[in-house]
Amino acid sequence: MNGGEAAMRKIFLAIIVALAAPVPALADGLPEFLSGGQVWATDPAGCAAGEGGEEVYFTLRADGVYGYEFGCTFAQFLPARTSEGETVGWIAIASCGDDSGISRPDLFNLSAYDSTLTVTSQNEWNSTNDGAEQSEEELRWSLVHRDFALCEAAQ
Repeated sequence: MNGGEAAMRKIFLAIIVALAAPVPALADGLPEFLSGGQVWATDPAGCAAGEGGEEVYFTLRADGVYGYEFGCTFAQFLPARTSEGETVGWIAIASCGDDSGISRPDLFNLSAYDSTLTVTSQNEWNSTNDGAEQSEEELRWSLVHRDFALCEAAQ
C-alpha cells in the first residue's frame, strides 16, 4: 500500500467514525417551557387550529414553529448564558421552508418570562434591519420580537 492509499483509508475511517457518533436526542436538550408538550401561539386562534392558518398567527411546539405555508423544524436547542453561567434564554437551530420548496437554516432566540415566550428569527431580524423598507404586510408575517402565549388546552 502506498502513502496515498493509506491516507485515503485514514480519511475514510475518520468519516465512518464521525457518522457513527451518537447525536443527542432533541428531548435531551429541551427548554423547560417546551419539555412538557406545551404549545404556544401568537393568537388564541392558533391554539385551536394547531398550526398557522391564512390568518396571521404562528404556533410553536418542541418540534418547531409554524405559520401559513411556512414552517421551521427545530434541530437543537442551546442555552444562552450570561458570563456568570445563568441561562437567560435559548437558541434554537432550525431548518425552515415554505410552499416554494426552498429550505434554509435559521437561528431563533427564545426567551420565556411568566406566560410569554418572545421569539426572534435571525434571518428575519437581519432582513428587517437591512435598510430596505418593509411593508406592513411583511412585518405582520415576520418573527422579529414576536410574543407567543401559552395555549391552556395543551397543558
